[in-house]
Amino acid sequence: FYFKHNDVHDLEALLKHRAELDKKNPKKAAKQRRFLIVEGIYMNTGTICPLPDLIGLCKRYKLRIFIDESISFGTIGRSGRGVTEYYNIHRNDVDLICASMENSLGSIGGFCVGSSFIVEHQRLSGLGYCFSASAPPLLASAAIKALDIIEQKPELLEKLAERCLQLHKALNNSEIINNFFELPSHHSSPIQHLVVKDQSIPKDHQILILNSIEDSCIQNEIAVIRAAYLETEKFPPPASLRIIANVKLENEDIDKLITTLQNVCPLSFNL
Repeated sequence: FYFKHNDVHDLEALLKHRAELDKKNPKKAAKQRRFLIVEGIYMNTGTICPLPDLIGLCKRYKLRIFIDESISFGTIGRSGRGVTEYYNIHRNDVDLICASMENSLGSIGGFCVGSSFIVEHQRLSGLGYCFSASAPPLLASAAIKALDIIEQKPELLEKLAERCLQLHKALNNSEIINNFFELPSHHSSPIQHLVVKDQSIPKDHQILILNSIEDSCIQNEIAVIRAAYLETEKFPPPASLRIIANVKLENEDIDKLITTLQNVCPLSFNL
């Protein structure tokens, strides 16, 4: 089942209801293995999962927790180890972590890590593991080199954290931008989403507005993109602009972004 985004109380209510149903059929419940699957930083919102509270619920209701750290790995935490390090949570409290190597590592493929028991079980039983191809040696070497750089240059992570905070503050402090958008993303996230504030605007028209803003930003040499999703999404996120922070972002770049958005937003929303 699904719970409301980052809503620990909603999740606990669902787990309590499930526990009551389990009491009626304890034999069936004993055979079931249940997982809580979350993202460290959510790609579609830029928010961070409330991991300490989630782990508490997992221990109470006997769930295994599986974290997708494709965005948080290599971007948050003192040494880039992701959301567990960000919250200072021991890795033994998390059953499985997976991440794509296409983001902070600049390679392709991905990895999955966990306790020795779970990893061995996955190797023996996971069809996705048994029948998948290994990463090309060149790209595996590129990922290893990226890991070495992250480990040897912790100042890159400090600079990234500063840039994420600066970008978030700049977007949040602009009165003109806030007239048209909401900013749900966490200040530590390298992904910032500007969500259309007036949800009474038809979805098709929201997309036209965001496309217009995107085109204007690109003409000004600013890489801002409208977040696009599959039509088959079960719970499609609201229309938004996605902005990415990186270590090469300078104050002048952020100022140019804010100025451009302040100039084009009133025009685009009056289409």
